[in-house]
Amino acid sequence: MAGPEEVERLEQVLQRREAELSALQQIAMAVASARDLPEVLQTIVLLTTQVMGCPKAAIFELDDRAEELTIRAWEGLSEAYAQASWKVDARSTRAMAVLEGRPWTVPGVFSELGLEDLALLGRQEGYSAFVDVPLRGRERALGILSAYYPEVHDFTPTEVEMLVSFADQASVALETTRLLRDQERRIAELASMEEVGRAISGTLDLSEVLARVYEQVSRLMNSTNFYIALYDPVQDEVSFPLAFERGERQAWRARKGSQGLTEHVLRAGQPLLFRKGVQEELELRGIESIGAEAESWLGAPMQIGSRTIGVITVQSYTPGTSFDEQHQRILQAIARQAAVAVQNACTMAEMRRLNEDLQRTLDTQKQLLETIRELSTPVVPLLEGTILLPLVGHIDGERTQRILEQLLSGVQAYRSRVVIVDITGVPVVDTMVAQALVQAAQAVRLLGAEPVLVGIMPEVAQTMVGLGVDLRALVTRADLQSGLEYAMEQLQRQD
Repeated sequence: MAGPEEVERLEQVLQRREAELSALQQIAMAVASARDLPEVLQTIVLLTTQVMGCPKAAIFELDDRAEELTIRAWEGLSEAYAQASWKVDARSTRAMAVLEGRPWTVPGVFSELGLEDLALLGRQEGYSAFVDVPLRGRERALGILSAYYPEVHDFTPTEVEMLVSFADQASVALETTRLLRDQERRIAELASMEEVGRAISGTLDLSEVLARVYEQVSRLMNSTNFYIALYDPVQDEVSFPLAFERGERQAWRARKGSQGLTEHVLRAGQPLLFRKGVQEELELRGIESIGAEAESWLGAPMQIGSRTIGVITVQSYTPGTSFDEQHQRILQAIARQAAVAVQNACTMAEMRRLNEDLQRTLDTQKQLLETIRELSTPVVPLLEGTILLPLVGHIDGERTQRILEQLLSGVQAYRSRVVIVDITGVPVVDTMVAQALVQAAQAVRLLGAEPVLVGIMPEVAQTMVGLGVDLRALVTRADLQSGLEYAMEQLQRQD
């Protein structure tokens, strides 16, 4: 039969187990009911201090790149300590050991070698021992849960196991919240992309398209330093129709033959992200450094099928600021939409240019045709009171009207009394032409001038007789010389 001391010990163990189970139940409820990650993590560190009997605890979250640990919740630690521990190098010896899945217990920071930096922090914050346990997700490490003790403390397997249980609950909270956060972010991104698509595709003017692309990018990320590059494969030239540097609009000249980052993205047809160390990456990849040295650089290709027509780029010159994979995903989606809009705008601009060229060609042809028509029916003053209208080539209905207009205008302009119409160069005279000549003669007579028809070839005369054309209203002569002689006789008679 157990003695009083053993009974007391068992009661203490039972009470401790009950407290542990109660704490785990509270954590599980907090994880299940709360969507706010800071609230859940704060609950975990608070219960950790209560159940583990330590005055201080903290949770550190590992970033997506597994490079930094950021303190997300703490209890009992000073604000100065939290700020000093805000960012921790995830590749440090302490962090690497824990993140690989092994709890790390330090019974006394002042007595172990190689922990001088931790001893300094412990002396400042007032702790002598601590234990770190990993926060593990389904696929990767998520962070670290730490408990701090003011005195030297020998950690028992039961204590470490209990803290691991708390860490498992914190891991569920972190992973669940991350999934919800990613889902909400994707929904917001889809809504933004839909709005971006509407804004970009709402115009066919290239300048307006580029301005709207810049406006939409600015809504979703830092675009203080931004440019759109377009590639002309015919000229093998890269132009920069829209560029901003430190928020100011720039006018950059087109270039060819360069080996810069823009050309690298154009050739590869793949997005390129440098979170930091841009200059080192350029040297490593053999890429030419052009312009101011950036701290972070992101470029996304604008593609139509497999053809890259341009690049959209954002960059940062400020130390400590960088673009990440989320920015890359957003910019890549915008670049895909922008490529279609830019291509449509360029096609429309080319159509407008071709239409303008065609219109100019038509105007030129119209002017040329007008000149030809004028030259084809020239009114030539021969003598005072006499004009000549030489006709050459085929005469159709439109030209017939033109001949009549020119003839009557010439009579009025030169105050003609004799009008000589020379049809030597007209190969065919049909009924329409003959009737037109008769009508012209009648119109000339109405203006007080006498018409004279010359140059009637034998075959034309035969055709006109065969057509039964009445030419009695016309004075006819064999050739121009005979016509001039007749005109001079008439003028002398009238004088």
